[in-house]
Amino acid sequence: MCNSEKELLQSKWALKVVQIYLNDFKDIIHDAGLITYQLSKTLVQSSITKITQLPKNVAESLVQEFKHFFDMGPVPDDFDYSFLMVNHFWDYIIINAKCYGEDFASTYIGHVILSRMATSSMLSFIFLHILLPKLTFLLHQKTSMQTFGLSERRFCALILSFIIGAGTHHLYLKWQQPILPPPPYYSQAVIAFIVEFICPKVGQNRRKFLFYPICSATLLCIAYGLFYQQFDFIYLFSTIVAVGFTFTNLQGLLGKGCYRSNYAIANDHITLPINSMYNQFICTILFGTYVPDRAPHEAIPDALEEQYTMITH
Repeated sequence: MCNSEKELLQSKWALKVVQIYLNDFKDIIHDAGLITYQLSKTLVQSSITKITQLPKNVAESLVQEFKHFFDMGPVPDDFDYSFLMVNHFWDYIIINAKCYGEDFASTYIGHVILSRMATSSMLSFIFLHILLPKLTFLLHQKTSMQTFGLSERRFCALILSFIIGAGTHHLYLKWQQPILPPPPYYSQAVIAFIVEFICPKVGQNRRKFLFYPICSATLLCIAYGLFYQQFDFIYLFSTIVAVGFTFTNLQGLLGKGCYRSNYAIANDHITLPINSMYNQFICTILFGTYVPDRAPHEAIPDALEEQYTMITH
């Protein structure tokens, strides 16, 4: 009888303990649900507020950009006239690294190495066009400039450009690339040269600052096209587009007082080969031809797409 009473007491205690835990669990579930509801409500309200304010914010941003685009105020006192020359020099080297990557991939050794490394076209496409840019920008954002300076990031941009050039050439071996017309001889080097050596002599006159480099590059471009009999509608249209990009970029530099951090400069260098890769992808899909039995030696790299990218960068 004693044993039965002990077992009964133990059962009652066990039941009470279970009830206590169940009550605590109910409280936890209730509190968690309440917190989740409040958090969801806050997020929904915040999202609705942002959505309702989006047209207003976009309109204000467009108005500011429009005003800045046609701003003809004086050139800032702290404008760095050597900025364009230095960055154009590095952009030229970085975009040429992509061309060297294509040349390497077109060789027998390069083709063998890339064929071993990239056995799946789909995986190669995902790596080059999605994972590699994401990883590059993530490392660029997470690594401090004190740890990894501008010179190191430029070197990494060179490696990135070489990898993109080699990878895209191997990826598009079965694609006949579209035949692009020669780009206009719109030299960014001429613009950078005039900005550094001529524009400081015009003082703070923004109109002259914009007029001298743009008009000089445009006249040289037109003269080159006429002399070599390349001047046609496409040549003229490409020149007008290049002039528009130059005007926008110069106005953007003037609006920022031409102070750009090393982080922003490195970001531009990294963006250049990635933009070139996406431009090549769009041109290949829209105007290229898939040739399943195309031999690797028939894919001869050229630098036309890279030259177009430099014009619009």
